[in-house]
Amino acid sequence: MVPVLIYFSGLLAFLGGVAILNGYHAWTADWRVIVTIFGWVLVIAGVLRIVVPALAAAAGIGLYSGSYAMAVVGVIVLVIGAFLSFRGYWAKT
Repeated sequence: MVPVLIYFSGLLAFLGGVAILNGYHAWTADWRVIVTIFGWVLVIAGVLRIVVPALAAAAGIGLYSGSYAMAVVGVIVLVIGAFLSFRGYWAKT
């Protein structure tokens, strides 16, 4: 992958994580802590992509090498997204 694209994706991930943490930053003992953890994961991933783009490129090559990793990650993201959508929009808290 082109280093400029890795840097740009890191910048976008960092800004997205900072926006999430700016809007909601609470360490609670319920399901809402997922939002805070997701924000911190985006910040850390963004910083790593900006500071060490070669590491991000090496990790990306192994991840996209035709294994079932992308399908597993897709299912996990779908389940977490459905859970957060249900809890945030339809469930009464």
